[in-house]
Amino acid sequence: MAYSFDVVSPVKRMVKNVLRVQFKRDYDEEPIWGTRRSMRDILYNPLYMMAYMLAVPLFGAGVILLIVKYFERRSTVYVLTNKRLFLSKGVFSQTHDEIEISRIRDTRSHQTVFERLIGVGSIYVSSYDRTGNIVMKSIEDPHYKRDQIREAANDLRDNY
Repeated sequence: MAYSFDVVSPVKRMVKNVLRVQFKRDYDEEPIWGTRRSMRDILYNPLYMMAYMLAVPLFGAGVILLIVKYFERRSTVYVLTNKRLFLSKGVFSQTHDEIEISRIRDTRSHQTVFERLIGVGSIYVSSYDRTGNIVMKSIEDPHYKRDQIREAANDLRDNY
């Protein structure tokens, strides 16, 4: 006997929230992935942690900085669909940006030695759009996600 569960994962919920905010959502638009900025580079980097711990005696500034970084990263969301790449960021005032996949000119991923050890990196997306360039920092598995952006762009170009 097979059971069907309708479980909404946090990533699916995040993707739905970002797409819900957009004004001109196409109903044939399918999400490919959605991600937030990772906390790995802060939590596993000994230099960051030492700086925050040294700042703790200064009126709890280290804890406050860590909390601010946490909310800053949790509020930055990237969503790739088969038609657009969305960027949503901001805790109190929010900025929503998008690039049409067909207008992406080039993508590049970058990882420092430390980022390679912890599995995060940056993705640079340049476009012909007025948005220009987008830098997605602290992304888990950046090479794979960059390849998915490129494949989505190629698929959209091949269909037209």
